[in-house]
Amino acid sequence: MKISVDYSEVYQASVYVKNKADSYNDLIQNLYKRVEQMQSIWQGVDHLAFQNQLEEFRPSLNEMYQVILEYSNVLKQTASVYEKLQQDRVQQAKLLL
Repeated sequence: MKISVDYSEVYQASVYVKNKADSYNDLIQNLYKRVEQMQSIWQGVDHLAFQNQLEEFRPSLNEMYQVILEYSNVLKQTASVYEKLQQDRVQQAKLLL
């Protein structure tokens, strides 16, 4: 069985995932800002119901952002571990000579 890992690709994937997480978070923050801005033009119980419903989603949306960031960090740590392992194996191989 052959296991092949390109740690630079894993690291790049971690950066990609983090960028996507940050974009997701920016979209969520913009959504909440726009809902606040709508208060001046949309008033009434229907707006309040919409705003309350959206507020109920906030913890889940924030949790999703944190989970995606955590996944990015795991990828980054994995890349680091594989890079160190490869460097250690190179040093071990040099000792064989």
